Amino acid sequence: MPPVLLHRRARVLPSAAFLLPLLDMNEIPRATVHYTMLAQLRDTLTQRFKSLSQDKLDALLERTFPFIQVPEIQPVVFAVLGLHSGIPPAYVARLAADDTLYKLCSLSVKRQIWMSNNKLFEDELDPIFNDYVEDKRLAVSPYDVLISSNPPKKRRELTAVNRIAQLVDKSIILYRYALTLIRSRFIKSHNARYCMLRAELLMALHDAGIAELFHIDPCHEFAWCWDACIRDAKVDQLQIKKSQSCFSVLVPNSPILGELAMILNDPYATGTILKAIIDCLKTSVETETLPRDEPRLVYLLHLLQIGQSAHAILQTQSFVEPPQNNKTITTFLPLLTLIMVEDALRKVNNDEEFDELPRLVIDLMNSDPLSRRLMLFYVLDRIQARDGTALRRTIPAIEVLDEQNPDSDSTFFRTFISLVLSHKEDFTDNDIRFTMIEDFLLKFAPSSPAVQQQIIRLLMSLHTKFEDANLIDTLRVIFETCSLHENLKEENLTLFKAYNRLAERLVDRIGGSADADFFFLALGRGGHASRTFAGGAHEAAEAPLPSVFTPAQEHDAPPTWY
Repeated sequence: MPPVLLHRRARVLPSAAFLLPLLDMNEIPRATVHYTMLAQLRDTLTQRFKSLSQDKLDALLERTFPFIQVPEIQPVVFAVLGLHSGIPPAYVARLAADDTLYKLCSLSVKRQIWMSNNKLFEDELDPIFNDYVEDKRLAVSPYDVLISSNPPKKRRELTAVNRIAQLVDKSIILYRYALTLIRSRFIKSHNARYCMLRAELLMALHDAGIAELFHIDPCHEFAWCWDACIRDAKVDQLQIKKSQSCFSVLVPNSPILGELAMILNDPYATGTILKAIIDCLKTSVETETLPRDEPRLVYLLHLLQIGQSAHAILQTQSFVEPPQNNKTITTFLPLLTLIMVEDALRKVNNDEEFDELPRLVIDLMNSDPLSRRLMLFYVLDRIQARDGTALRRTIPAIEVLDEQNPDSDSTFFRTFISLVLSHKEDFTDNDIRFTMIEDFLLKFAPSSPAVQQQIIRLLMSLHTKFEDANLIDTLRVIFETCSLHENLKEENLTLFKAYNRLAERLVDRIGGSADADFFFLALGRGGHASRTFAGGAHEAAEAPLPSVFTPAQEHDAPPTWY
């Protein structure tokens, strides 16, 4: 192009005109020069927006918003929107209606959209909620607190909790709507992890110092109190008084009761209460006092009741504290205390003889959810105390677990097996093994693949303690009781892998026994066969399998999820 035309068409700043010949010599297109300068001017302009008043921002938004679809001007429009504290409803509606524009909005602009469009906010939270409730690092039931050392502050560092806090920021409207969604999901799913999320979100805002939100939440003091109890793994008298004061200020039929119940239904909080109740009962044994004469114990039991009623309170919208369970206080707890005395004396005297549990204890344990939960926790406490005789006495009497929450059942068995394996040298007696497997685990195994996996996990570690004949007999009972010939399907890959891993462990030991053919035929191999997999569906078994924790790893590391 002739120099005259180049000069005539050079639409650049006068201060940059002298650079054009140099840029031409380097064969840099004029379009590139223009776009670069435009970007620089745009950046300089958007920086000046920060000093503009709200009125000027309104005027600027009115002039620029019609050009929001123009790529070169779009950043200017979004810069104005990002600085605007009250975007006019018409612009908010336009941004919400256009999916492309919505995705380009900054978080501060999206917050203003969410305040008028709850559906978009819900869509943003749904995947975060799903990630949280499926996070395998978190407790599923109160029993997990015995095998998982995950302090509250560390849990709040999880991406999901931080992300929700970031989305909410300082918006009271969004915070309240997030809590509404958490409550709604808890009511629909009965998943106690939503109770945990409710408490963790509040305490995450507390940690971040967002006083605009946590100061207006009526549950703040209560959540802070129980956060300390969970962290210290105990409930002292001071925390009891703080909890009582939070309930004492509630007006009749206050919806706040449902929120407090959710915080108590947090698996970590429930586990802390159960541990405190068992400790109180031990103190009653030492001081020779009745449980009903211990105010702290009675109040802890009441808190446990409230937490256990959280779902019913929210579902029925009946914000009334459940009546005190007198049957548990006056009948079950004294009997449980008597059992604890007998177990303690038997252990001191090294006496392995025992009487069966009183029929009344068995009936209460299998009919009253509160009594059942206390007994299950006591069973786990006896494993930690390495009291095999107490186990032989108590676990055969357990006939029902948590009918409303099957996940709690599976985690109880996982915790049960984890504790047994962490003290497996103390549970090598044949009678104890027989009681654990045939009188307890197999009772629940036919209808629960999760329990079947835990039985296989137990045998993976303890099979060396069995004689060959006893091991084959035990495997046959498990195989027939659990209908493994039907359950070992490709669809149930987790159970199939667990079974296959056990077969790999035992093939050298009992692979040559004709009596054990049933065990290996399930995987397409026989005791006298070539020990190679048949083809077809069983090829999935050749995939790498997760390793099994050693007892030391089980004690120190987070629980393995089978």
